[in-house]
Amino acid sequence: MSRRTAVPGLIVAGAREFDGPRGMPQEVRRLARPTRTARPPGAVLRAAAILPALLAPAAADEAGAPPARLTVAVPPGSGPTAGFDRDLFAVLAVDIGSGITVVEAPPAAALAGLDGGRFDVAAGPFAPGEAAGRRALPPVATGGEALLKRRGDGALLEAADIAGKRIGVPDAAVGASVRRLAAALKARVTLHGSFRPGDGEGDLAAGHVAALAGSVEAMAAAALARPGAVEVVGPPFGAAPRLAPVMRPGPEADRLAGVVAGALRRMRADGRLAALQRRWFGLAFDPPADVPVPSPITSPAPAPLLGGTPRPGRH
Repeated sequence: MSRRTAVPGLIVAGAREFDGPRGMPQEVRRLARPTRTARPPGAVLRAAAILPALLAPAAADEAGAPPARLTVAVPPGSGPTAGFDRDLFAVLAVDIGSGITVVEAPPAAALAGLDGGRFDVAAGPFAPGEAAGRRALPPVATGGEALLKRRGDGALLEAADIAGKRIGVPDAAVGASVRRLAAALKARVTLHGSFRPGDGEGDLAAGHVAALAGSVEAMAAAALARPGAVEVVGPPFGAAPRLAPVMRPGPEADRLAGVVAGALRRMRADGRLAALQRRWFGLAFDPPADVPVPSPITSPAPAPLLGGTPRPGRH
C-alpha cells in the first residue's frame, strides 16, 4: 500500500492503493469473500435467482476486460459514508480483479476529476442536479432518518416500535419526519425538543428519551463512536434519497460501467453489500436496483444536498 499527497488540480487529503487483497485491512479482506447465504433486507431470494450472479460474473452488460487499476474518488474524512465508500470499492476491486487507487476529494473536485478523466468513479453522495449528465451506477445505500437507542433495548427493535415513546429530535425537520412516520403507523409519539449532539446522547443515556432521531449518517457516526453503549435502529424513514456512485457517459466509460455495475449487483445478491452497510451504518438497506440521473444541462448551478445536509444513504 502506498500513499500519495497530491493529485494535480484537486484538493486531496491522500490516496490508498491496493493491487489485490494483500495489504488490505483484515476486515475488508473478509468482506471481500461472498457470504452467499446472506439475503438483502426485505427481499426473499430463491437460489435460482442468485445463482446466475454467483456462477456467471461476466454478465451481458460487462463487455470488455476490467481495468488494471480502478481510480475512485471518495469523500474526505472518517465518517460512516467515507469509510463505507473506501471499503466498498476495495471489495469491488477484488471482485473484478483490479488494483485500486482510492483518492479523497470533496464533491466538486470529485466530479471535476471524473469529467477530466482523472477518476473512473466518483462515490458521492451527490444531489440529483450535481450528478446531471453522468451515468449512475446501481444504488448502494439510502438516506433519510434513523433512530439511535441504548444498546440492547428490546422495546425498540425497529422504527415501527416508536408508538408511545419519547423521541429526541435535533430540529424541526427531523421532528416533522418522525411525526409523519408516527402518522403512517397510526401511533402517538412525544418529541423531546431540539438537542445538541452531546445533550441528546446524555438524555438517551439517562433514559429521558427512548431514542434519538437524526440523519442515518449522524446516527451511524454516534454508534461508531460508542459501539458498546448505543446502536442504530432502522429501517430508515423520511425523505430518503437513493445514493449511487456516478461515472462518465460515453462508449468507453460505458464498458467500464458495465463491469463495475455487474460487480455491485453480485455484491448485493450474495450479501457482501449488506455486510458493508451494517459495518458502517449499523443497518442494512434495500435500495432500488437503479436510480435515474437528470439529463445534462449547460453550466449546472451548484445544488445543495437533499435536505440541506449530507445524508448517507449512495450512496
